[in-house]
Amino acid sequence: LIGEYESALEIYKEAMKLKPSFPEAYYNYARVLDKMGDLEKALYMVRHALTLRYWNTSTIKKSDVEAFLAVLEEKEREEQLKAPKKKAEAEEIQSDESNMIDDEIDNSNPKSMED
Repeated sequence: LIGEYESALEIYKEAMKLKPSFPEAYYNYARVLDKMGDLEKALYMVRHALTLRYWNTSTIKKSDVEAFLAVLEEKEREEQLKAPKKKAEAEEIQSDESNMIDDEIDNSNPKSMED
């Protein structure tokens, strides 16, 4: 499946080169990027697609692109909300690991010779 996504990306890149004013290429490229987990680039591409002109012969409507942008922006907000939680969890794990290491060191040191 990844190979198919990469192939699709190449096709849309070529379409963007050949016709830079073709919003469908940017929109579809953004959709593939989203499927591959590259939210930042997908947002950039879909926002660029919205700056282009839509014709009656376009295979997509500007409203479709706007709706997809809203979905991506919601994903972005969710990721931003998760980021502090993930950071706190990582710090807690790191603290636990540090405590475990300290405990190991304390338990492995021979008791003082003063006894």
